[in-house]
Amino acid sequence: MENTKLILGFDGIKEKTKLSRWTVRRMLKRGLFPKPIKISERLLAWDNSVIDAWIANGGVEQ
Repeated sequence: MENTKLILGFDGIKEKTKLSRWTVRRMLKRGLFPKPIKISERLLAWDNSVIDAWIANGGVEQ
């Protein structure tokens, strides 16, 4: 069985959390949002399971 991760870009993060790209960036700077996976110099993504866990632990309300 293949172990693949579903990764989310900013569009997926916005859909899942209802947070704008700029809000996510501000939260990242403050350490309030999970660290991204750096795909390239300008492209960030997040592991879907990490975002789900963050939401389950009250992430958006923090």
